[in-house]
Amino acid sequence: MQKTYSDNKNRSAARATSGRRKAKRRKRNNLLYYILLLFFIAIIGIVLSLTVFFKVESVVVTGINEYSEETVLESAGTIAGTNLFMLNALRLEKKILDSLIFSDKVSIAKKLPSTVIIDITESRIEFSLPEEGSETVDEETGEIVTLYTHISGSGRIIKNRLPYPADGSVILTGIDIGEKMPGDFIPDGGNENWNAAFAVAQAAALEEFEGIIDIDTESIVDIKINYQDRIEVQIGSISDISHKIKMVKHLLTNPENIDINERGELFYNRNTESFHFKPM
Repeated sequence: MQKTYSDNKNRSAARATSGRRKAKRRKRNNLLYYILLLFFIAIIGIVLSLTVFFKVESVVVTGINEYSEETVLESAGTIAGTNLFMLNALRLEKKILDSLIFSDKVSIAKKLPSTVIIDITESRIEFSLPEEGSETVDEETGEIVTLYTHISGSGRIIKNRLPYPADGSVILTGIDIGEKMPGDFIPDGGNENWNAAFAVAQAAALEEFEGIIDIDTESIVDIKINYQDRIEVQIGSISDISHKIKMVKHLLTNPENIDINERGELFYNRNTESFHFKPM
């Protein structure tokens, strides 16, 4: 009897072990099944989202004043019907920017489920650059006049070969940009004289310092500013330009320092790190 009981006990233990193994195997099989099911569902979802769903149905244009919405859409080409996820925003931004030369920046935003937003930052002429050796005769007066290139605040050529500077723009002297056509940008790192003038203009804009007529960067270590056609400001290099412009603004816009009708030179002393005024 003892032997039979022992055999039965061993067989029961074997069956229990086998059952546990089968349960684990079923669990692994079920897990693999669910993983494969989720994988195929994800694949189907991706395929549908790229072929059936999220197609562009509306295009919204913002930021325009000079350009019409039709002109912007024409420069963008056919967008309607394109899959929103497959639309190359960077390529489209460049395409529109190249077409619209009176713009400084183009931004593309995608809004689910079916909208594309095109935001245009239109150009504002802030600089006028005398074109070296390009004088011409004014047909009305018979006088020899200098031709100018008009440049936006981001360094884009807007117009060239004009016999006058743009109204309200700052004249830049001492800069050679080479052969540039309307629509071209002046490279950020390709012209140190332009970079210096741009740094001065940016510092003045941040300080809301108005009245600058001309910025001369022929020498980038001896930069000059013409203020209101009555004071020449010699600021040296662009080193610490923000602080220098702040000091200049304080001196020139405070009548207690320099009278509003006074003429002269304001020059920077590197040793004392201060400006000194010399009346004329």
